[in-house]
Amino acid sequence: MSRMEIPQSVAHLIAVNDDFGVLLCRSARCRHALTVKGLGEHLRKSHLETLAVRREAKESAQALARQDARFQRDHRGVELPIDGSAPQPTLPVADGFRCLFCHFLTVSRVKVRMHANKEHSKKGEEDDSVYARLKLQSWFGWKRERYWVVRDATNGLGEAANGQGEATKQLGEATRGLGEATIGLDEATSGPGEATNRLGEATNELDGIKEDVQRWRDEAAERRLTLLATSLVFELDSWLNYTKWHAVLSKSRYDMLQTYKFLRFPGPEESQLRHLLRAWDLIKARALDTLEDSDHKDALKWWVSPKNEVASQHPFELPQSSRTLDKYSRMWEQFICYMVRTVPADSDKPTKTGVVYTSEQRQAIEDIQDSLDNDGTNKGLPALANELMQLCRQVITQDLSVAKLYDSPLMHYLAVRGIDENAEGFRGPMDYTNILAGVLWMLRLLALELAIPSRPWPELGIPGKGELGKGKLASVGETIKTFRLAHLVEGSFSPA
Repeated sequence: MSRMEIPQSVAHLIAVNDDFGVLLCRSARCRHALTVKGLGEHLRKSHLETLAVRREAKESAQALARQDARFQRDHRGVELPIDGSAPQPTLPVADGFRCLFCHFLTVSRVKVRMHANKEHSKKGEEDDSVYARLKLQSWFGWKRERYWVVRDATNGLGEAANGQGEATKQLGEATRGLGEATIGLDEATSGPGEATNRLGEATNELDGIKEDVQRWRDEAAERRLTLLATSLVFELDSWLNYTKWHAVLSKSRYDMLQTYKFLRFPGPEESQLRHLLRAWDLIKARALDTLEDSDHKDALKWWVSPKNEVASQHPFELPQSSRTLDKYSRMWEQFICYMVRTVPADSDKPTKTGVVYTSEQRQAIEDIQDSLDNDGTNKGLPALANELMQLCRQVITQDLSVAKLYDSPLMHYLAVRGIDENAEGFRGPMDYTNILAGVLWMLRLLALELAIPSRPWPELGIPGKGELGKGKLASVGETIKTFRLAHLVEGSFSPA
């Protein structure tokens, strides 16, 4: 199947690069390669195409892959064009940087400087001695980039003009040299052979410069045509402009799909994480007991409301389906796994996925890891639950007044949850709402356990509900109001 055999109904969506065996999304918001496997989901979630269109596009792509095995490759196996070639059509052209000491390519100045500092010990040296600026392309985007260098139509014209000017200058010098050689020939009385040699050298130099000028002119014309034929406009979806997920995840050392794998549930080989999730089951059971014990409906209406001065019409209560509760719990379990997997062993080093932890959060995770290393039985499960509850408290009550929004591990986790593995892109708002609802529900359940637990957490200094209002302790109502205003309403500086 060639490019001309793509059905007309989907030709506006899909482009085929026959030279390299790549499917491309034509949409201005994408303009990157797609795998045959992810094509249908991408069209559904990123472009809201109908079932009929998606089916026809997928069938066409599958037929293409059956005829040409190159179209079955993922982003790691696609062949790259040679450096210095003309830009590939459809793909955006990006401003990039190349390390002068190896073939490291990136679109981030920060990354090329970090690379040069670490790999080549070039810290403190001038930029021009470390990297070169050039134009790059990549088949895939969103942390799956593999760049190559393309001819720069814009800078190429300037370089050609500069080169032409230099060549003209050299031409003038060569002409003067030719004149000098002629004079030397006329003036020479005892050395005619030397003057003749100088004349021949000047003539050869002049011919070489003329050839250089013509080559620069030809390259300038070719680059000008490439620039006119290739659009450089790149648009981000308005949803991504709002969430900024692409910017958040660009700080990860891994591609988008590899970053998402940090959320996976523990496998058989991750016995410590599975043990930690059993401690989570203890916390969840206690929190549900507290919710059941909180029978003051008006207080729970305030608890669920994000508004400072307006209560919700419905109280905070259990989901109608037990399946929904299990789904919400799994979302928080994935958050726990994400934190434990991503915190670095060295507290001075940044995380590999870009998530930021406070010193208190790091300490809480380190305490958990120490307990897991020293405890392989259920004997220490209650103590482990205390340490896990401390971590949850550090996350829920984190003060973001002097930090950026995505410096919260919870907010960073929500950005990673925006990745859609099947579509190989980001979830749209309609597909993301249920995730956000589940995380928010679990957050308020845990916050209720932190504020008025039915049983105290003495190791954490949290009194039980029955102790509130006694001595110097605030009453239940005052405690709910104080906690809610500090962490759960609009205008507070907590992740909730």
